Amino acid sequence: MIDSGARINAVAGNQDTPWLLAGASGRAEILKLMIPKGPDLSLRNRFGGNALIPACERAHVDTVAFLVTTPIDVNHVNNLGWTCLLEIVILGNGGQRHVEVTKLVLAAGANPNIADRDGVSPLRHARQRNQRDVAALIRQVREQKIRALFLENMSNPGLVEQIAREFDMSARTIYTTFKQHRGYGPKTFLRQTRLNKARERGHLLIGLAIAVANIDEVIRVIRASADPAEATKKASTSELRKLSQPTPSTSKV
Repeated sequence: MIDSGARINAVAGNQDTPWLLAGASGRAEILKLMIPKGPDLSLRNRFGGNALIPACERAHVDTVAFLVTTPIDVNHVNNLGWTCLLEIVILGNGGQRHVEVTKLVLAAGANPNIADRDGVSPLRHARQRNQRDVAALIRQVREQKIRALFLENMSNPGLVEQIAREFDMSARTIYTTFKQHRGYGPKTFLRQTRLNKARERGHLLIGLAIAVANIDEVIRVIRASADPAEATKKASTSELRKLSQPTPSTSKV
């Protein structure tokens, strides 16, 4: 029928389209046949959802695995205020198939921090429903994102507090999470980072001081070199390195 020109974007009275219905019904092979015909991914079902959300709710693993390879929005919010991840947790049972679709959407970029209209996150919903495996997956992704954001913003306490609010946890929990995975606290990390930067700058300043103190020799080495690469090589080996060595004492006993 598709090859014969069936209208894949036709909208039924209940707002279903062939694409939306195939997604909700777990018809992955039919979805694949529709792709070359250009399904309209902006069309929504009567709940304001895309094809991915009901496929996740019903744990159609093969269908979800295919849909996340398309340009479909994995963070779309339907009329109920739910994303596909929230739908998995709220309407799913936490079984193996729901665990599998959780893995798929998280790997595709589903945001674990988008809460429902009451401000309840997917992780909190999973914990309330004792969906341990689903909760563990969501927590793992959240912690990975926290560590990445923390490393970028740890020197700014205001940004750390903002990250804490967005991830629905305290700043103290973020610091503790960092310490658990690093083996030492964030203050130690920050202090070591600043020390390393200071050492790098110190090496540059020492090199500059040596060059200024021995400017005639520096000019000689540069002029005697065929090109900048050779001059740099000489400067980093023995030609100028000896200038940084202290002169041996010749005092008599």
